[in-house]
Amino acid sequence: MFLLNMVQALNITVFFCYHVLISRARTSLDPQDREGSLQKQFKHKRIHSIFAWGASLLMVIFYGVAQAIALYGWKGELLILSGMLLCVALLLALICVMLYLRLKGVDQLKDVPSMEERHWKWLGSIYVNPEDPALIVPNINGFGWMINMANPQGKIIIAATLAIPVIELILIWPIL
Repeated sequence: MFLLNMVQALNITVFFCYHVLISRARTSLDPQDREGSLQKQFKHKRIHSIFAWGASLLMVIFYGVAQAIALYGWKGELLILSGMLLCVALLLALICVMLYLRLKGVDQLKDVPSMEERHWKWLGSIYVNPEDPALIVPNINGFGWMINMANPQGKIIIAATLAIPVIELILIWPIL
């Protein structure tokens, strides 16, 4: 029963680390409008942090429902329904954040060091630049950030991020 508590704690840790990474992402100012671009990047980071906080809250609520289902012997269909509702809520929140960023014009960050196409692999999904000391850079597509895979810390972060779902699956498997 307490395995779901460990999964909840693990998810909270993941989202906290995501929030810390957002706050430490590189700030690259536009030479034409330094103050305006700084404010735009602060707003961009704040919106992503709020989204991460909301997503972590939804995950904790979902695992609370899953724990209640297991503890009180409620119908298993409720777990499937709550899982589908969680996915829909996260997807809708992501779409709303993307639309909000687009409407406010905050999604168009000018991060000059990371805009060269040659550093983006697999259609802009992986950033690899050994000359760039930044660990986190704005995504070339305009939403979110990417980890610089040429940075040794980036490889550790990716490995930890991929290990988390595996650990959660191992913890939840006995309940399923």
